[in-house]
Amino acid sequence: MIHLTLENLPQPIALSDCEELVPIIAAVLSGWDIETTLPSSKLEPVITIEKTADGFKRTSPWLSQPIVFEDSVNAVCDLLVDLIKYYISENHSLLCLHCAAVQMGDGLIVFPSTYNAGKSTLAAYLAEAGMKLFADDVMPINGDDDCGVAPGIQPRLRLPLPENTGSSFRNFIDRMSGPKSQRFVYLDLGEDRLAPFGTIAPIHGFVLLQRENEGKATLAPAPKSEVLKSTVLRNFSRQVTAVDVLDRLFSLVGVADCHTLSYSCPKDAVQLLDDAFGSR
Repeated sequence: MIHLTLENLPQPIALSDCEELVPIIAAVLSGWDIETTLPSSKLEPVITIEKTADGFKRTSPWLSQPIVFEDSVNAVCDLLVDLIKYYISENHSLLCLHCAAVQMGDGLIVFPSTYNAGKSTLAAYLAEAGMKLFADDVMPINGDDDCGVAPGIQPRLRLPLPENTGSSFRNFIDRMSGPKSQRFVYLDLGEDRLAPFGTIAPIHGFVLLQRENEGKATLAPAPKSEVLKSTVLRNFSRQVTAVDVLDRLFSLVGVADCHTLSYSCPKDAVQLLDDAFGSR
């Protein structure tokens, strides 16, 4: 058994007979200080992963019962859910949104998560265009000035890629491909395309996504009330009171540019977003 210690997290992750997970974890985390050590009686692990005959079994305070994954990449993918929850639990002032976020100009444009809206694919297209991603699935918001905090997690795409994906994007994914399974592929973006863990930037806009089967991409103003509802529903931090969550998100949405992006082709959506926000 070994212990994996991560920056700013007091308790380690215990890996029992599954040291092969270490390079995968290191590959999907950007800007984290990661160390492997022998177990210590002074530090009890907060999460334990054990390799069994059925696969990689994980036990943690955020699971009602242990969960098992046969594939190593899928096991790491699910571990990141606990990792973010642990990080949030140790930083009581943080909000945390299910969202994608990209830096455009001197601030962040945030895409709150909605089912089947294609935020991760759009995030990868934005990275292909040379923009810097802050997040493709979750993003903490600090308690000092409500800036977005980069979680330092490489973007992940579901496989197979959509049939209408163009050759340029497929070539980009092939070049940037990191750890992968039959279900997922992580990209391996450098710091020019992915903000490392802990990078902070102000939030300047929220864009609600509506993916369509066909039609031209459009970007239209969105009601502040609709954007506020979307962000409140997608905050999963439980350390901040409901009143403070509403107050902080109300203030953020109130000064942000709020839009709805309807699109069928991610490439057209990228161009529209760049025209609207890229020079700010």
